[in-house]
Amino acid sequence: MMAENNRKWVNKEIAAINLQREKIKRQIKHLTRAEEDFYSEQQHERELAEDLSRIIKGRYGQRLSEEHSLLYKERTSKVQSNLRQTFTQLQQEQRKLADREEWLLNQLKSSETNKDEK
Repeated sequence: MMAENNRKWVNKEIAAINLQREKIKRQIKHLTRAEEDFYSEQQHERELAEDLSRIIKGRYGQRLSEEHSLLYKERTSKVQSNLRQTFTQLQQEQRKLADREEWLLNQLKSSETNKDEK
């Protein structure tokens, strides 16, 4: 009876872990899509700045292009850093879930082994 309760509890916990895994997968997918959108937007913005600097020409256009380049690098660096940090956090969550699942399965095996010995 106790082993059956343990099995039910472990199965319930593993189901919760699987839901968390799916949530993390969706978050990673969303982050990947957001990253792609960001780079696409940045590329478009860079092209517009280059067009504008060509239209303006001369010293002011070059300065405008340089300022945009600096802003682009700064913003890209911040976004990349945030994305890396978020991906790292999600990977850590995945590892914790895997560890928890392994622990739960070991608990179940242990309880079944103890049941068999009795």
